[in-house]
Amino acid sequence: MEYKNGDLRVWWIPQVPMEAFYVYVQSLVEAKKILTVLADYDMFQYKNNVKSDYCNVGGLQIYEKEEGEWLDWESEDGESIDDLSISELEKLNACVCEYDNIPDAILLAINNHVLIGQHCGHFVTAVLSNDLIEAVNRADDECQKCLRSIVRYLYNRCPSGCWGSKKKMEEWRKNGGIEGKEVGDIGDLIYPK
Repeated sequence: MEYKNGDLRVWWIPQVPMEAFYVYVQSLVEAKKILTVLADYDMFQYKNNVKSDYCNVGGLQIYEKEEGEWLDWESEDGESIDDLSISELEKLNACVCEYDNIPDAILLAINNHVLIGQHCGHFVTAVLSNDLIEAVNRADDECQKCLRSIVRYLYNRCPSGCWGSKKKMEEWRKNGGIEGKEVGDIGDLIYPK
């Protein structure tokens, strides 16, 4: 199986010492639910004398492509999945996963446009200028699948003055992006690694 950066898996050892088994998950919330079910199931077995004792352990791992290995997942604040509630994980999921499917090259092109007014390829230019027909015609298969995420990224993370029409986009480029303007906080842009 080939893993991609950011893949998630739950690991569980029902009786220490023994090997862990893994369950691949799509989200932080799904991982939390599976870990809870596994712990509850072990407790049920213990309380009903299916097991005379138990010493279980589990957690969540994330695949880091740069290192080529699975690492224990932590939030930006250093919290493990056990430290966070379902509602906190739902909020994290929305922030972390919403733009994961956007190719790094597309994010980089958008961010360079925002920061320095750099010219982009035909697809990104069409998206920035709000030309849906041209964007769909220029998009490869991967970009077609994530077009909605790209638009959300622009709407939620990019200054409104840099996109939305051809005129706004060209004016932004002419002024050199954010670096060419005196602006305050521009929001929380994501930069590909």
